[in-house]
Amino acid sequence: MNRAFAYLIFTILALFSLEIYAQTEHTAPSIEFVKNHGQWDEKIQFESSLPGGDLYIENGKLTFVFFSGEDMDRIHELKHSKAGTAKSEDLVVRGHLFQVSFPGSNEMAFSGKKKKSNYYNYFQGNDPAFWAGKVPAYREAVASDVWDGIDYRLYSQNIDLKYDFIVHPNADVSDIQLRFDHLDKLYLKNGNLHLKTSVNELIDMEPLAYQKLDGEYKRVKCNYSLKRGLVTFDFPEGYDKSTDLIIDPKLIFSSYTGSTKDNWGFTATFDQAGN
Repeated sequence: MNRAFAYLIFTILALFSLEIYAQTEHTAPSIEFVKNHGQWDEKIQFESSLPGGDLYIENGKLTFVFFSGEDMDRIHELKHSKAGTAKSEDLVVRGHLFQVSFPGSNEMAFSGKKKKSNYYNYFQGNDPAFWAGKVPAYREAVASDVWDGIDYRLYSQNIDLKYDFIVHPNADVSDIQLRFDHLDKLYLKNGNLHLKTSVNELIDMEPLAYQKLDGEYKRVKCNYSLKRGLVTFDFPEGYDKSTDLIIDPKLIFSSYTGSTKDNWGFTATFDQAGN
């Protein structure tokens, strides 16, 4: 069993074997980062629910799992209009997992920032050893010195996932490399980075980069570069290496309309590639 397939199995089990109770705050929809207090595999540091899927944050790796919005919508309709008549094949939901790694990085120990007032209680099976209570959620997950002098921050803008690379003075921006595994296709179009899976397509918008110079934030020209499966950032006009540089892309969930957060079960199926 390959690792991607194993992750999908884990995600299915996590979705439907846990009873989750939340004390929530009433705010506009946004992505939050829930700390692992033993309710998930020990490799996972934080988890985020995304439109159509989930993000698992590990040391040196981000694992994204998405489910077919078309399948979700079909099952939702069956639940409300044709309950009891659905065939097993009607209840199949396709899933796709891909991963982002950080070649050459240091150990990535994430910490939660901007703690929210809500928390979660997880009850898995009958063994209290696998339960977790009052699990905190945060608005940001941050790792310092991912590469020497370069920090990484995950947060959200409404329901879009944002991430920053903060390049401190004299750090080498060319150290930043992103490797994407288990995608159907990865390509650049109109300055944007497209991530195509078997169930959706995501767009990493053209990166915004800026620096604070003479008391004002100024834009720095920045482009994606895609070579041999690695994504890096180019600065055709250079930048001032004596002050912090912020690289600020945004991940758009462009082709998802359904929701995984419902109270009905389903069966998952995968192809030979683990999708």
